[in-house]
Amino acid sequence: LNALLLSLAAFWLAAAVPVLAQETLPAATDMAAALPPDPAIRMGELPNGMRYWIRPNQTPPGKVYVWLRINTGSLNEEDHQQGLAHFLEHMAFRDSENFPDSRLVSDIYAVGGEWHGYTWLDQTTYFATAPREQLDLLLRIEADRMARVTLSEADVVVERGAVINEADLMSVQVG
Repeated sequence: LNALLLSLAAFWLAAAVPVLAQETLPAATDMAAALPPDPAIRMGELPNGMRYWIRPNQTPPGKVYVWLRINTGSLNEEDHQQGLAHFLEHMAFRDSENFPDSRLVSDIYAVGGEWHGYTWLDQTTYFATAPREQLDLLLRIEADRMARVTLSEADVVVERGAVINEADLMSVQVG
């Protein structure tokens, strides 16, 4: 289990590594010239290098949305790591240092919010919705989840089963 946890932690840290497939994508400046950004979006970068976009949204009224995209996904996995990005996405919904005992989930639902995530080839994305006055909670949860997620043996067992079930379901739907 310790080897698995170390592998998970190493992969999690690798999220800062550029996506391998980005070499084939057009440069950001080329894309911006072809499709100018929405003037309602305020973009910036934090001192730690994290880039953000903020856009007002009035539909539905009184709600706030937080999306977090990490530029790593299944393309960054080696053959012996297949499924690890998806597994870590699941683990990030379990516990963190400041939100133990599944409070990551219960605290969001307790204020009328919800959250989801997905893993794709070049990204892992998390998104949450809550009443506007709960923005601070959403940001605290995301910050804690990204820097202080905990990987307990019990959670590993539960999420391993959930990820395997999802994979089985996808193979039935695709095949």
